[in-house]
Amino acid sequence: METKNPDELIKEITTLKQRLQQLEKQRAFSWEDCLKLSIIDKAPFTMWACNRNFEIVLWAGACEEIYGYSREEAIGKNYLDLFVDKPEREESEKDCIEIIEEDKRQTNCFAFDYAKNKDKRNMLTNCFRVHDEFNDRLLQAEVAFEISDIEKRREFHRIVREKGLAKTVFEKGELEVEKLSLLQRLKVKHEERITRLKTLFQDAKIWGVSLKREIPKDGEELYNDLLHKLEKEKIIAENQYEEIKKRISDSKNMKDVKNVEDMLMEYDKYNEKER
Repeated sequence: METKNPDELIKEITTLKQRLQQLEKQRAFSWEDCLKLSIIDKAPFTMWACNRNFEIVLWAGACEEIYGYSREEAIGKNYLDLFVDKPEREESEKDCIEIIEEDKRQTNCFAFDYAKNKDKRNMLTNCFRVHDEFNDRLLQAEVAFEISDIEKRREFHRIVREKGLAKTVFEKGELEVEKLSLLQRLKVKHEERITRLKTLFQDAKIWGVSLKREIPKDGEELYNDLLHKLEKEKIIAENQYEEIKKRISDSKNMKDVKNVEDMLMEYDKYNEKER
């Protein structure tokens, strides 16, 4: 077994302490961190990073699928030479330096790249600076979506929108018809209820004359009590009518209409009661 001198041991111990300090500073992998990594692994976007020399140090996400280069083929390569279209290389190089040195961000930018098989790739890119804690260096990171079939996607979205709008218009028309029907039903039921109350008022007056004549002592009080109850019923009927009318007008969907129908049935019970 090789014996190390004290200076070498001290150096190794110092290195281990520094590494432990680095590990302590790093965020522990929580459930959320693991879930984020799972999403990144499955997400349909490219995710790569490069250093100041434009050398690729990370090749992840859908990079291999979209560009055709494996991780082994991409790591260490100059990204400008690997897939950037020639007319865009000078500007891309300039942007990369500014991102790393000045923390500049490039958001939702179009880029024309080329895959390994020379097929063109239209990309929507987002570039920004990140700090590589393991190596204590600044990098440019890019997350991008391929939008080569953007016109096809736009057409698909247009069709979906038109179908949705047509359905919305139909449902709105259907809703307005239901609301109109409910208002008409409510009006009829309310008129029936008010008519019955008027009839009861007339009957009460006739009955009150007979009542006061037959039992002079208590007849007046019984008559007034009956009129009070009928007046109260009329106020209740008017208030309920206005409340249901407002609920019908405020209905935003068929579920609201169904709830109003239940209220209308309750309202109609008063007609049955007054009969």
